[in-house]
Amino acid sequence: MKIMNLQWLYFTLFISLLQMVGIATISASQAPWISKIKPLTGSTLTVTPENAHQSLRRAIKSAKKSILMEIYHLSDPDLIQDLIDAKKRGCAVQIIFDVRALTNPKYMDFFKQLAQAGVGVVQSTSKFSITHSKTFLIDGDLLFVSTMNFVGHFQNMRDVGIFTREPEVIRDWVTLFKADLKNAKDQSA
Repeated sequence: MKIMNLQWLYFTLFISLLQMVGIATISASQAPWISKIKPLTGSTLTVTPENAHQSLRRAIKSAKKSILMEIYHLSDPDLIQDLIDAKKRGCAVQIIFDVRALTNPKYMDFFKQLAQAGVGVVQSTSKFSITHSKTFLIDGDLLFVSTMNFVGHFQNMRDVGIFTREPEVIRDWVTLFKADLKNAKDQSA
């Protein structure tokens, strides 16, 4: 996968998010490149604090086969329990955490809890100064991409995320996740 294609993909997601919430009303006459952006089908917007983490929890609870996650911070006890429950249901659960998140003493109990339940927990490669992703994929066909950390104190935070079933977006995200997982395991970039 070319980096430029991935950058274009995320830019497309970003503009789509802005258009969905009515912030962006860019037309092709204002910006000719806008015609290259295609609408995301089967996509749903979620926001905090209004939607809390309920849509995330429903998605995780719906998992039948697998959950792949790349996250900067995860400390919401309900989401952690949902991930553990998914593992108990027989789902393969793999999480890539930011380097600093796994070494922060205030989060250690959460990581130990996940690891003891058999959830795959790895530290992102130290070659990146930060792994700021906030994404997960359910059963290979429902992708969540967002600005939100999965923390317990979301009630006072404005964040947005989008669920999509767009095959091209999912395919590119899986390619990125696999590369990040390999890099995390061998600490390369």
